[in-house]
Amino acid sequence: MTDQSEVIDPAVLEKFMYCAAVIAAKYGVIDGNPDIDDEIKLALHGFRHQAERGPCTAAKPYMWNFVEHAKHGAWSKLGQMPRGEAMSLYIAQAEEILPEDWLDSFNKHKSGEHAGGDAADQQSGG
Repeated sequence: MTDQSEVIDPAVLEKFMYCAAVIAAKYGVIDGNPDIDDEIKLALHGFRHQAERGPCTAAKPYMWNFVEHAKHGAWSKLGQMPRGEAMSLYIAQAEEILPEDWLDSFNKHKSGEHAGGDAADQQSGG
């Protein structure tokens, strides 16, 4: 069981949440997206679950359920990795598929500059 009292840097948490929102807005559910490499999908899945839920305690899916088995493996192999570290690794992995200007958009969002909308709004058409 993970120590749920782990202190997470608020700046990392904010960046993680914004990054996850941009990915959701741009790609929707990434599982079925053919434009994203399967290894990246699995890494994002594992890091996000570790960041949000802590170490994997879910039962291992049956081998013939290939997708769920691979997702479980991506998460469970992270072991006792701290949630904050998983957030940072999620962000680093996501940067490989996000538009180059996502960080500029995040910084504008963080500073309260919403004149042109943030990246999540732009990607979702809002």
